[in-house]
Amino acid sequence: MIRSRIGRRVSLGDRVKSAREGLRVGGHKVTQGDLARAVGVNRNTVSRWENGAMVPSDPAVLAALAGALEVSVEWLISGDPAAVPAGKAELHEGSGRRYLYPATAELPERARSVALGYLDRLRECGCTQEQRRGAESLLLAGARNAVSSTPFDERDDVDVCADVDAAWDVVVRILRREGKRP
Repeated sequence: MIRSRIGRRVSLGDRVKSAREGLRVGGHKVTQGDLARAVGVNRNTVSRWENGAMVPSDPAVLAALAGALEVSVEWLISGDPAAVPAGKAELHEGSGRRYLYPATAELPERARSVALGYLDRLRECGCTQEQRRGAESLLLAGARNAVSSTPFDERDDVDVCADVDAAWDVVVRILRREGKRP
């Protein structure tokens, strides 16, 4: 898979690194060495996974990796936001807090920043985790914009941001019906 730094696609290695960097144990970041010990592999193996040089081939190792990162195996493999377990801690940097909105990782940086800002607003107005996950799915669907004739990977950041904004309008209308004021 093309690395996210080049073509905006997010690889398994990118997801491993993102999830690891977002984890905190006792207030400290989880290092590659910490993750390696939790999974039962060498630290260099974790480094190779994160750099895309190799992927775990043993299902037991993949399951241990997902468990240590507190994500599902399905999310590690596919990046599908629906595959993130409901109890997963949220780990995005913003407003002095850390959350995990894994689906937004595939967005261009500017669009990701816009989407994460909207998701922060949902947290601040008291939306449930389920509502925030639903909003994230709508924002991502808006960003992907299947109506556009230009493939997602080739779309301009400004267009992706505009589509995220349009999806936000839908989220706001839905939540207002439910009595929330994001």
